[in-house]
Amino acid sequence: MTARFHNPVDTRFGWSSLLELAEITENQKVALVTFPEARGLGLVDRIQDLLGDRLVYIIEDVQPNPDVAQLRDTNERFWQEAGDCHTVVAVGGGSAIDTAKALIVGTESGCFDELLALLATGKPFVPARSKLLIAAPTTAGTGSEVTPWATIWDSASHKSIQVQIFSQQARYAITSSAEFFRGAFLGIPVVFLSSGEFSVEDFV
Repeated sequence: MTARFHNPVDTRFGWSSLLELAEITENQKVALVTFPEARGLGLVDRIQDLLGDRLVYIIEDVQPNPDVAQLRDTNERFWQEAGDCHTVVAVGGGSAIDTAKALIVGTESGCFDELLALLATGKPFVPARSKLLIAAPTTAGTGSEVTPWATIWDSASHKSIQVQIFSQQARYAITSSAEFFRGAFLGIPVVFLSSGEFSVEDFV
């Protein structure tokens, strides 16, 4: 049984809500953004089974506290290689979702530094290009799946960058972490992952 709440993100929750991912991405090309351990845990295969051929691009090297040094290359490659996709699905904790928010906003030039310069002004702006975002959190933490905000980091300058662009807000949120990990941890009471993408609550 699933339930819905819409304010303003269309949030689907409950067992089997993950299956609605296929319905809400019908006739779309989809990119997946997730964390390094996701494939080993079976999450990537699960999403692939649901989406089939519509899943055209996968980013699975998200690191905790996404840094501009990595995001620059990831953002520019995404727009070069998957610029025709309609939707980005972010699966993971706040870092995966914030990384996806940084990806779905594109500049006319395709240059990430141009986006950083726009953000540095602190003034609202309308992105030249953007994608629809679906957030599927695997943790109960930042609530990034239902906010327009993201935090990215510039470790070289020893600062964080707060990003607020309302087109970054997820169109849909699917909160069904137990379903993601169905059968993945039988007999394993506690697991700690280097990416920090999980909390103990995900396994009980």
